[in-house]
Amino acid sequence: MKKYNTACRHDHLTAHLRATGLGAIADLGFIGLDDNDDLDADPAVITGYKAARNRPLTPGQKLSTPVLAAVRARSSTASPT
Repeated sequence: MKKYNTACRHDHLTAHLRATGLGAIADLGFIGLDDNDDLDADPAVITGYKAARNRPLTPGQKLSTPVLAAVRARSSTASPT
């Protein structure tokens, strides 16, 4: 997974997504990919939340991660037929 994250950074994927007005839903391996410093801007890459050793997830964060995973799984297996 690390090689994909590096490739996305190298190719400036988030800048291209923002320029076209698009976004992406990614898994937990892509946390930190969206490096926009503007807190009011819409995120280009949406990921779930990962707990840290000293910071457990809030109930809302625990709920949002499987919801995002379900949307991501549904869209990655969608076919045009």
